[in-house]
Amino acid sequence: MMQEKPSILIVDDDQINIELISNILNRIHKYNIVTATNGKDALKKVHQNEFSLILLDVVMPEVDGFEVAVELKSHSKYKDIPIIFLTANSESDQIKKGFELGAKDYITKPFNMQELLARVDTHIALYKNNKLLKEQLDENMVLLEQYKNVVDESDIVSKTDVKGNITYVNKKFLEISGYTQEELLGKPHNLVRHADMPKKAFKKMWKTIKNKKIWK
Repeated sequence: MMQEKPSILIVDDDQINIELISNILNRIHKYNIVTATNGKDALKKVHQNEFSLILLDVVMPEVDGFEVAVELKSHSKYKDIPIIFLTANSESDQIKKGFELGAKDYITKPFNMQELLARVDTHIALYKNNKLLKEQLDENMVLLEQYKNVVDESDIVSKTDVKGNITYVNKKFLEISGYTQEELLGKPHNLVRHADMPKKAFKKMWKTIKNKKIWK
């Protein structure tokens, strides 16, 4: 689960900028602040901590902010951490490149306190909500898979398109019908209809399920 007090990584080779941002964020006392003065140290600290946001300077010696972003976005564990680039360069090409590399936002230097707080709060809230939704989705996927396994063990299941062509059959359906999946997919469902089953019954069935009702 998400930490109660989110952590923010501030990466900037200028200690004055780090102190300025830290002081602004510490005024609201809602975040754990971790700092790094170069790209290599930033990557190391990402591996050691769980961050809800990274404030990342673009221009740094050796490993710049763009390179750090590329490295983080290449790892499934870190690719969803929102990155806000810190830049003194407001040229559109640089900003465009930042977004292409996966940044969620950018803030230009010198910093405006209200703007910085607003953007940080917004992106951390979005990250928290997205992470919660993903956790709930993962739980639901597990439940659906468990339900599917139970159904597959006890019931025959098939799906068709609106024209009646088979698009899915479960294992039990294959066992009972005697067909292979390759022989059924894309074929009309009446391929497996028993000769003694009256056409009238199927006509009623199709009318019922096309009206999104249950037919038995």
